[in-house]
Amino acid sequence: MGILSADQIDGLSIKSDYKFGEICELYMWATNYEDMYPFRLFIDLIDYTMDREGCTATDFSLVPSNGFRLGIVELSYINGALSDYLNDPSRAYGFLDSIIELENEEEE
Repeated sequence: MGILSADQIDGLSIKSDYKFGEICELYMWATNYEDMYPFRLFIDLIDYTMDREGCTATDFSLVPSNGFRLGIVELSYINGALSDYLNDPSRAYGFLDSIIELENEEEE
């Protein structure tokens, strides 16, 4: 999957009838990671990838035996994104569909 720019994410949020600012912030923070780990973990936590693709976005076999290594910043961003999701799960899924679709277009 291609990684989107801040402008692309803002554009998706502007088009949405509900603003998913916390999901956008998590996505942009996750670009600091080669594998977008915090964002991929978020979409696994809400079962998005399992529902849409039948698998997880996170390779849990790579997780150290003593658990995930996330700091307070990453957990704070994930918490905010979960709040966005809880406010309107079906619209959040639609917004995530838009992100994933645009990522796939960027990859091509």
